[in-house]
Amino acid sequence: MVIINVDIVIEKWNEKNPNAKEPLSRKVLAKKLGKTTQTLAEWKTVGAPKVIYTLLQLMEIGGCSFDEIITPYKNGK
Repeated sequence: MVIINVDIVIEKWNEKNPNAKEPLSRKVLAKKLGKTTQTLAEWKTVGAPKVIYTLLQLMEIGGCSFDEIITPYKNGK
């Protein structure tokens, strides 16, 4: 099982943005991701989506980094 600890993301963002108008919270992060706070909680307790585990396996098999195998889609580019 793979878990995603979104609280680390929230903590690091808040440390890097101490003067932000609004601190990052699970609610704000969930909205930015188009997810529910329950989904974020499940990633930490029940496990991440299966694709995450597959990506980790691909990285291990190929000795690749995430950045090497994932390319964001940008309007046909």
